[in-house]
Amino acid sequence: HLTEADSITRRYGLDSLRCLMYNAYGIMAQNTESDRYAALEYYIQGINLARAVGYDYMRAILSTNAAWLFLLDRDMSGLVYAEWCYNYALENKIDNAIYCGALTTAQFYTLQNRLDESKALLDVAKEAAERCAVADLTELYMAYGDCYAAMGEDELAHENFNKAISYSHVAMVDYTFFA
Repeated sequence: HLTEADSITRRYGLDSLRCLMYNAYGIMAQNTESDRYAALEYYIQGINLARAVGYDYMRAILSTNAAWLFLLDRDMSGLVYAEWCYNYALENKIDNAIYCGALTTAQFYTLQNRLDESKALLDVAKEAAERCAVADLTELYMAYGDCYAAMGEDELAHENFNKAISYSHVAMVDYTFFA
């Protein structure tokens, strides 16, 4: 059905809907085909189209999804996408995008050993998650745990990893949830 929908969006010049299609193709490649490189290509195509047509909210979604794939490879190239999403969401007061952008940016900062900045962003992500009622906080508490472990705060790291485990009963959904 995605191929047919893509054809229709192109035929009628529905660029904003085509941005959604790129996100859907990326999610499909990532989650059903386990092809991160194809997923990243779709997300980047969607980002470029969203930028061209001024569909910034969809650009934020696509940017977070792309950043997440870079993060899986510990590739700092994705930081620019995470920061763009976070800054856009903060400026426009979009809590679910603030959560995703802050969380992903914080994880990149932890990799860069920018631990105080990471911790501050994790606090922002936690506040945004509370405002938009995010049910699965596994990734947030894993990120806190990673940050505290990098700081040498083993007790706090352990405490946060245990909090993450406590969410194991919640269906695991990655950042594509906010699409």
